[in-house]
Amino acid sequence: MQFLDLDTLKALRLSSRQLCAECTGPRFKSFIRDRAIELTKPALRSFRELVVHPELGAVVKNLKIMATVYDQTRQLKIVNAWDHPIPDAGPSLSSPSTEVFLQARDDLAWLQAQQQRQDELSYDEAADNLSFFLRHIRKLDGIELDAVLVQGPTTIETTDTGRTNWYPVWMRASRVYCLTMEVIAQSGIRPKRLAVYQRTPRCSVPIYDITTNLEMLDSANLKNAGKYIEQLALSISTKVVTGATERPPRVPVACHDVACYERTATIAYVCSLGGDHCLDDEKFDGLARFLKFTPNLKTLDIHFYSTLLKSRISYQLMFTIVANEIRLPLLRQCSLRGITTSEESLLQFLSNHPQITDLTLNQISLTPEGSWESIFAHISQKLPNLARLHLSTLKASNKKTINLHPVWEHHSKELEENSRSQVYYVHTKEFSAADIRKGLEFRPKPYAVVQGSPAARSWLISVKREYGAPWESK
Repeated sequence: MQFLDLDTLKALRLSSRQLCAECTGPRFKSFIRDRAIELTKPALRSFRELVVHPELGAVVKNLKIMATVYDQTRQLKIVNAWDHPIPDAGPSLSSPSTEVFLQARDDLAWLQAQQQRQDELSYDEAADNLSFFLRHIRKLDGIELDAVLVQGPTTIETTDTGRTNWYPVWMRASRVYCLTMEVIAQSGIRPKRLAVYQRTPRCSVPIYDITTNLEMLDSANLKNAGKYIEQLALSISTKVVTGATERPPRVPVACHDVACYERTATIAYVCSLGGDHCLDDEKFDGLARFLKFTPNLKTLDIHFYSTLLKSRISYQLMFTIVANEIRLPLLRQCSLRGITTSEESLLQFLSNHPQITDLTLNQISLTPEGSWESIFAHISQKLPNLARLHLSTLKASNKKTINLHPVWEHHSKELEENSRSQVYYVHTKEFSAADIRKGLEFRPKPYAVVQGSPAARSWLISVKREYGAPWESK
C-alpha cells in the first residue's frame, strides 16, 4: 500500500471493510494532509464529508482555496469561426476543421456548465461552508490562496496564460481573498501560515481591497486569529476595480469578455489612469493595518505588482507607513519584492528588525532622493545575525539598476556577459554571512549592458512578468 497512488487506494477501500481499514493508513493520510478546494457546491459537499469523518477529518493540516477562472476564449473563437467563416481568408482566419470544431463545441458546453455551477454558489453560502470546515478541522497549520485558468475538461493552465485574461483573474482572486479573510475572522481558526497568491503569476490583491476588507471585519476576531500566524506571504498590487468589497460582490468578468480588447481597452479596467493620479481614496495604509494583526511573525514575504502604465512614486507611502508603524520582534526571515520606497523608510524598517537572519530584496526602486550606499552599509554592519542575503534588480534614484558585482570578487558565477563589448554585469546575487562580512561595495554598472546578452534579455522579461504591468508581461 505504500506504493499505491490515491485513486488506487480509494478504489481498494471500497472492496471490503477489512481493506478499507487497512488502506486508511499513513500512505492514504499523506494525500489528505494537503487539500485544495474549489468554491462550487459539489466540491464543498465532497469536502464536508471528509471534514466530518471521525478519523480523517483531523488529518487535514493545510488548506488551499482556489480562485478558479473558466476561460472560454479559445473555444468561442473556434465556434464563431465555424459559424461565421470569412470568404477567401488566409490560413490563420479560415474555418476550423470539423474535428476541431466538434471538440471546441463540447469543451465550450462543459466550461459553461462549470461556470454555471460556480455562479450558483452565493457569497454567503461559501462563507458559511468554509466557516464550518475551519471550525471542524480545528488544528489547521496553513491556508493558501491560489488561482488557475481552466480551459477545458483536461486543460488547467496557470494564470500566466493569454494576453488579456489578467483582469478576470484579479477580480476572482480578490473576491476569494475577501471571503477567506471574513471566514478566518469568524471561525476562530488559528493558522500558523497564510499565503495569498504567493506563487501565482499575474495575480495579486489590490492594496485598496486589502484596506477596505479590513474595515469590514471584526477587529477583535481578526486580532485573535492573527496573533497565531507565524508565516505570512502577501501578493498585493496597485488599485484595480474588482468589486470584491461590494456587498454582494460584483460578479467577475469572464475572460472571453475582455479577450478581444487591445492594450488601450484593457487599460480602461484599471483605476485612475488619467493625466493626474488621484490619491484621495488609495488607502495606502492597508499593508500596515494587516501587519498589526500579525505581531508574532517569524517569516514575512511581501510581493507588489504594478498594474499601471508607469511606476507611481506615490506608492512609496505604503511602505513608509509600514516602516513607521510596524515592529515585529520575532521576525527572522524577510522578503520584500517589487516595492518603491525612500532610502529613509527602508533604513527605518531594517533598523526596526535587527534580528533578521535571512533577507531578500528584489525589484526595489528608490525614490529620486535615495541612495543604496547607506542601505548596504546598514545591512553589512547593523544586522549581526544575517546569514543569507539575496539581492536582485535594485534600482537607484536615477532609475538605473545597480551592478551587484562585488569589488572583492573577480569571477562571479552570476555574471552576465555582453558579447559585443565584453563587459560584465550582475543583476542578481546571493551572499553568505562570510560574503557579507567582506563588505557590500559594488562595481559601477557597465554602459549598454543589455545589448547582445540573451541572459540579460531573459531577465528583463522575467521582471515584467513578475512585477507588471500584466498586459506587457507576455
